Amino acid sequence: LIQGATCRVISGETHGTGFILAKVLVLTARHCARPAIEQGQAITLRFTLATGDVTTSAQVLDQSEELDACLLTFEQTFESTRIPLQGEVPREGSEWRSFGFPASKSDLGHRVTGKIDHVLPKPKARTDLDMTVDAVADVANYRGYSGGAVVVDGVIVGMLRYKFGGSLGAISVHALADFLKAHRLGPEDKAPAGEAKILADRDAFQQSFEGVIKENPGGYVFLQGGH
Repeated sequence: LIQGATCRVISGETHGTGFILAKVLVLTARHCARPAIEQGQAITLRFTLATGDVTTSAQVLDQSEELDACLLTFEQTFESTRIPLQGEVPREGSEWRSFGFPASKSDLGHRVTGKIDHVLPKPKARTDLDMTVDAVADVANYRGYSGGAVVVDGVIVGMLRYKFGGSLGAISVHALADFLKAHRLGPEDKAPAGEAKILADRDAFQQSFEGVIKENPGGYVFLQGGH
């Protein structure tokens, strides 16, 4: 599902990853399209579909240097699947996944998985999601992965930006909300009509529980109450 909504973004000597937000619209990191923005060079998108690769040109619709985000428009001649956006930041410890085109696998693409390690209250250096990478999904060179979708539980919660140390940094959909809503692309604040929330909201309990665990490493914790 993620691969079908993902494309390789090429502009001059720069390449990265992008993903479909809506028909004819792709989101990527601004630095992936910098040659087009600053030098007027062309942008090419390459989608890897079940029927074969599709290559098309694209133009910059909007961009934000502050957020390192860029919205591209292109002539879409094929059907695609859109992964919904989530406006709430993901919970620390959540499993995430993505698909992109790192330099070491720029033709085939690569799946990467890991966990949300740390969520910042506000972006620093255009990043508010610090994420670990599973060893089995690690690659030698992550250049070209920028702009990939960060997916948690079937929804997009952020966009990959860069690698630092053994972690990947991303900017959340929550931080990108105003930029996206300017083009009516913001995440839905409420579930669609007829859809009920399956799981109860237990954020308060989760935070309290994690605090107790951290204060009692190696010990026992007894719980009482309903489930």
